[in-house]
Amino acid sequence: MSLDNVNGAPTALAAEDAKKDYMARVYKMTHAELFHELMRVHTASAQMINQLQEQVAAEFQEGYFRGFMNSGEGYNGEVPYGVKDQDPRADDGWLTEMNEAMAERNNNES
Repeated sequence: MSLDNVNGAPTALAAEDAKKDYMARVYKMTHAELFHELMRVHTASAQMINQLQEQVAAEFQEGYFRGFMNSGEGYNGEVPYGVKDQDPRADDGWLTEMNEAMAERNNNES
């Protein structure tokens, strides 16, 4: 299946036709229908944003964990954690430090 076309039409043209069809439907809506559509689109976009924020946070946490494991200060017995043979993500002290680092990253982004 090629992504270059949809139902025989080039993808760019198909996307443009879909936009035109959607706008034609919007122009025909009553105020109540338009409000309902606005709320539907708002809800869908908020869900997408939340999912992406969760995905980004999970990827940063995984990166933090991998960086920690690969560093000289990694969870290799040099750092005095309670249990040396466990995954650091199960250690409350490590999780606290990671959460503080993530909060600092978030503060630096804003």
